[in-house]
Amino acid sequence: RDGSGNPSRILKLATDITSIKNFQLDLQEQAEQMSAQEEELRQNLEELTATQEEIERRTSEIESRMLAVNQSGISSIEFELDGTIIKANDNFLQLMGYQAQEIEGEHHRIFVSKELAKSKEYKEFWKDLGKGKMHNGEFERLAKDGEIRFLQGSYSVIRDANGQPNRILKLANDITSIKKFQLELQEQAEEMSAQDEELRQNLEELTTIQEEMERRTSEMESRLVAVDESGIASIEFGLNGTILNANKNFLKLMGYQLSEVEGKHHRIFVSKELAKSKEYKQFWEDLRNGKMHNGEFERVAKDGEVRFLQGSYSIIRDASGAPSKILKLATDITSLKKLQS
Repeated sequence: RDGSGNPSRILKLATDITSIKNFQLDLQEQAEQMSAQEEELRQNLEELTATQEEIERRTSEIESRMLAVNQSGISSIEFELDGTIIKANDNFLQLMGYQAQEIEGEHHRIFVSKELAKSKEYKEFWKDLGKGKMHNGEFERLAKDGEIRFLQGSYSVIRDANGQPNRILKLANDITSIKKFQLELQEQAEEMSAQDEELRQNLEELTTIQEEMERRTSEMESRLVAVDESGIASIEFGLNGTILNANKNFLKLMGYQLSEVEGKHHRIFVSKELAKSKEYKQFWEDLRNGKMHNGEFERVAKDGEVRFLQGSYSIIRDASGAPSKILKLATDITSLKKLQS
């Protein structure tokens, strides 16, 4: 203002804040980027959590299925690709007469004769397995006490996430008693071949029995590639006894098509008397409470004929350890029961 107090000129005073504004804009841009990154990380975390939960669920079910294999009496043993023993279940150890620490780290050749272990055939056997080619059939093996054991089963290839052979899993049933019985039948047949017509007829009956046992043995040759490929008759139930699924071996044994049993209750396989009994109700109550059952079971096929099964009702558990389903694994022992009777 001038001397009279009237406006005379304008004076501007200022500081340069350009760098501050630029810094503020940079901070804002960084904050937006970090927010976007946090959202992406959150989504990735959710996906990883879902994947982990699925892996845990599948792992739990696989563990339950392998437990069912152990409970069913099936012998199992795992090897490295070179034949080195990793581990074996109690059924295998008991069958062969070993303790776990006696065989872990040893080579498979401890179960075969010295002649076989040195043979070209044996080397090719492990070479094939290393390339991913499975083997199944009957195998003659030596127990710790030097006695021969006859095993019916398979050497299956366990693969890694890339589909490459990683380990070898053997699943097997002990058929030593059956083989010995077959040999006894063969000796009887040879003795009877020189006898009269009555003995010839007896021979035909024994031959028929032998052929039936050979047929069953042939069926067992395709059984053990893990559990489903093992050839063991299997059927799954809900905890209330409702049939969920059954493999071809079980359906063939009982004379059904899958569509005929799905959704039905287990009682279609038992007599009316047993289905109404307190014992039968307690049987399913035990299973629902997580108590497995194994042994011999008398069941009724579609044609009304009795089938005798040797096996187990095992508990499939969910990721939390609670009973989820019932898995039955069994072998048909009807003809042997008839022979015993």
